[in-house]
Amino acid sequence: MKLNRSETIAFGKLMREWQEKLNLKDWRIARLRGNADAMCEVHITYEDRLAAWRLGDWADESRDHHELSTTACHELLHVLLAELSALATSDAQATTEQVDAAEHRIINTLTRLLVPKV
Repeated sequence: MKLNRSETIAFGKLMREWQEKLNLKDWRIARLRGNADAMCEVHITYEDRLAAWRLGDWADESRDHHELSTTACHELLHVLLAELSALATSDAQATTEQVDAAEHRIINTLTRLLVPKV
């Protein structure tokens, strides 16, 4: 079953919140119309720093705030890892410095999320 209109709006807000939390402000995150093959899918164009998402069938999955937030976080973690993935799989050999910088971006972001300020 698809998310209803209010759930879809809430999901879009959570995508924006996770974009901020994951420090993806240099990415354009946009909603696509149409149906995904999964609960949600994100199409990433690394060169353009564009991540386009669309929702699909949630079947019997919970639609509470926690599940919507977890799914938004999951999809945007794919975006966070896109740079590292692009560097690691590119035809042109990525420099050690480029891979290290991408890795540290991920580490620094996850550290901010996992280790709260006292």
